[in-house]
Amino acid sequence: MILDTNTWLGRWHNQKFLTETVEELQKHLQSSGLSGAVISSTDAVFCSDPQPWNEQLSRSLSGRQDFFTHAPVIKPTLANRNDILAHYSSLPRRIIRLLPGYHDYSLTSAELRHFFGMCSQRAFTVMIQIRMEDERAHHKLVRVPPVDTEEIIELAGNFPRISFLCLSAYFRQAVTLCSERPNIYVDISFVEKMNTVAALTEKIPASQVVFGSHSPFFCTESALLKMRHAEICPAAKKLIQYKNAAHLSCLEP
Repeated sequence: MILDTNTWLGRWHNQKFLTETVEELQKHLQSSGLSGAVISSTDAVFCSDPQPWNEQLSRSLSGRQDFFTHAPVIKPTLANRNDILAHYSSLPRRIIRLLPGYHDYSLTSAELRHFFGMCSQRAFTVMIQIRMEDERAHHKLVRVPPVDTEEIIELAGNFPRISFLCLSAYFRQAVTLCSERPNIYVDISFVEKMNTVAALTEKIPASQVVFGSHSPFFCTESALLKMRHAEICPAAKKLIQYKNAAHLSCLEP
């Protein structure tokens, strides 16, 4: 069993995806051997108010909640952020995705302390999208820096009851983040090294690593090959493939 914590649906300005509908994406992921996936809207990334796109994706997922878990994109600088968070508190799986780089805010801003306090009180898993693309692939007019790892470490220290799932980190970033805070987790989508998964789990515990493909930006098979050729014990492989995701309440095993 493999649960994917990092997938997307929608459009992107400089890439045409092979899967353009939720039906196509689910068929592709299932045919690749995945048992479930966390999904967010790419259209919400550049929108000043992501909520209409969250609602559209939610409607598209109707009848597919046994496979997909919706992680709505939240912009915590909006005036109605607390109302939006309260709305998603009623869902069986409390998980949100933040994009500080694209929505232009600091994770350690005093303005956001109440927001993260609510996340802590209501037991949300908070996904932080460090990057959407390799910075070398950015369009020259859309250069968005990755999220500052020091800000994430400070935030995780201030809110130790929140599980922070940091998506699309490079190898060194993943090691730094998880070495500093036990409540930080990382996916493997952007982690690259010889014998990637074994190299990563030599530096940080397998209990802080989850499977993530970043589909359809990346070929799903790329992440699957990392696991297929991972020279790690079966128990560690199970943690990464599905147990950690289930522990974070991202997906049901």
